Amino acid sequence: MVIFDDDHYYMGSVLAEMAASAGHSVLLVTSQGRVGNWSGYTAEQTSVQKKLLSLGVRIRTNAVVSTLGERYAEIKCIYSGTREGVECDVFVPVTSREPHDGLWRDLHQTGLKSLRRIGDCSAPGIIAQAVYDGHRNAQEFGNTNSQDALREQAIVLEGVWRIGFEGFASFEV
Repeated sequence: MVIFDDDHYYMGSVLAEMAASAGHSVLLVTSQGRVGNWSGYTAEQTSVQKKLLSLGVRIRTNAVVSTLGERYAEIKCIYSGTREGVECDVFVPVTSREPHDGLWRDLHQTGLKSLRRIGDCSAPGIIAQAVYDGHRNAQEFGNTNSQDALREQAIVLEGVWRIGFEGFASFEV
């Protein structure tokens, strides 16, 4: 099995771990210099890569899957262009982020005064991104200029946090 991870966070490594744990031979290919490159910012990268290696997952960094054929894949180095053929009975791409915007398209045709795309409707991502999009949309709701919403947020952030003896926090501007 070849998993091509061009998402660079956790999904490729999770799929590789799951497949290896189920007994499959796994080659994880990523165009970045390490597995789950983004997880380096969340202190998970080292433990994730250790786990994959302990499960026997083979890892190819700085490479892409350039060609798929019957029972083989061609792996290409992003720097040298060197190509290598590998056996591939199953190919799993973790790449494209196509939005799921069917409902938005249907509603957009109705002529609603206001309609925004957030979360997976805009671009699939991690749950934290969808929560952020929802929060931002709620804060900007009703503002005709999103810059006004950002300015209002900045003014509030100039306040002072005070924590009382009971552990309750208050915020003063």
